[in-house]
Amino acid sequence: MDCLYTFNLDDYYSIHEIRRPNDTFLSSTKHFATCTAKKVNFSTPILANYNNVPLFNPVNIDANNLCKNLKQIYSSLFDRSYNYSKSQWISYSTLELDKFESIDNLTIHLYEDAILEYKEERSMKDLQLVDFKELELYSFNNYADALKMIINIPSLNNYLNQNVISIITDWPGQLFIRKIITYLKIQQSATNISQDYKNFHPIIGPLHVALNSKETALIINYEFFKQLFHFVFGEKKKLAKKPKPWRINLLLELAHKAWQKIKKIILEKFGPYYEDTEYRMAIDLLDNIIPATLDIYAVLFRSGSYMEYIETIFRIWTFALKWSRKNYNKAPLAFLSDIFYWTDNNHPFNESIKSFLVHFNNYYIENVHSRIRAYTTKYSTTDEIIREAFVIALDITVSTKQLPCRYSTKKIPSLINCDLCDTLLQNQYEAEVLICGHGYHIICYNAMEGRCKYCYDYYETGIKNNVKSFINRLEKEANILTEDDIDIDEDNENENNNNNNNNEDDEVENLNLVLSEKDKIEQEFTDKLVNVLNW
Repeated sequence: MDCLYTFNLDDYYSIHEIRRPNDTFLSSTKHFATCTAKKVNFSTPILANYNNVPLFNPVNIDANNLCKNLKQIYSSLFDRSYNYSKSQWISYSTLELDKFESIDNLTIHLYEDAILEYKEERSMKDLQLVDFKELELYSFNNYADALKMIINIPSLNNYLNQNVISIITDWPGQLFIRKIITYLKIQQSATNISQDYKNFHPIIGPLHVALNSKETALIINYEFFKQLFHFVFGEKKKLAKKPKPWRINLLLELAHKAWQKIKKIILEKFGPYYEDTEYRMAIDLLDNIIPATLDIYAVLFRSGSYMEYIETIFRIWTFALKWSRKNYNKAPLAFLSDIFYWTDNNHPFNESIKSFLVHFNNYYIENVHSRIRAYTTKYSTTDEIIREAFVIALDITVSTKQLPCRYSTKKIPSLINCDLCDTLLQNQYEAEVLICGHGYHIICYNAMEGRCKYCYDYYETGIKNNVKSFINRLEKEANILTEDDIDIDEDNENENNNNNNNNEDDEVENLNLVLSEKDKIEQEFTDKLVNVLNW
């Protein structure tokens, strides 16, 4: 094995089950652990211990280093919208937008081979199914057992003795694999955990980040997206409280395209220092949250734009902090802490991620699971499923979660005054309202070292509190998933799915109707825009 490999580890459960038993069939969900390996061509193995620099940060997740990078590099970037940063990347030619077509981005969460098999980052070529076994992935011991699927293969065990094996995985994998390594480091010889585990390293899955951030953005701003949904598909159609990923993607894309069309006119109409709460909430959603969550996987990750990807992971963490989003207010911090540690200490694993970013993808395992579901039924036995796996290889009350970041800070926002000197914001050339919603005179903003100090303090506190909580979870707390580890609405994941399925054909028909009435919609859009200009 003379190259780098990336591994996926995830749980699969048969979703063909009849939830209620009937006279002929008793339901019992089957749980499996899936492990895949993907060869990274033109790469070399990465030594875990390189020039006496260990792979695993000696302080685990380094809140101080995160805060240092926040202060020196990122906090001033987060004072502006994601679209502002994106425009800078384009002007400096660091981001290529013409690589991906709109229809390609809209089908990002569909795994059919006919759609995207030819894409490099989704190609199943050189993918190996390491193992597929009946096993739940809910606890420390479950993940220790699952990793033995790799350890018990002699060639991989030899590889693992000196080299890094990265595991791209979801939150439970992030938690328990890091917990295994943490136990090894803090207990040393006193632990009964084998040293075979020491060179595994969990990596946050970009697809998980995209899916979770887009879903949360829609759920928190549900009333806005429900109105958009009804406008496109009709008042009689029902939008599930937790829609399917492709439908979420479609609604966010529709909102994004519409905003691009009217953004210049709206910003010129209201000016740079208009602080009305509803307006700032809309700007934050349309110019910051929606485009960042759409681009993180579909554009930045898939184009291999490493620096832009890291910045946007950090930005999306600020959204998760504001949203009080379980797990995703912690997992990105662990990833970013590792990146900054490897960069500071010249560990080559950082350069590997930078050079081969698109390979650190959790798409592969989602594709495998999609194939298994397609070729099994509710009557498939455990052995049959395993065999198949190997065969296929706004007029509402809102919360602070919806509002711009300033409403989550300790600074009570002013609607007309500078948030530093508390005097009136008047001249657009001397004042600006940031994407967080805080407004400053330019001279006041520069006096704060070119960053919003209230949001910086909020982010810094969020880093320290969540890192402390995560470290405590790794070192001391339960070795099984607890209530605090469960994502929002996870128990109701399939809520309204039946309604979604029944309505899909109707929605396609309705969409065709909308497209056929393009002229009518364009006229209505023009009328609305004229009304805004006449305010």
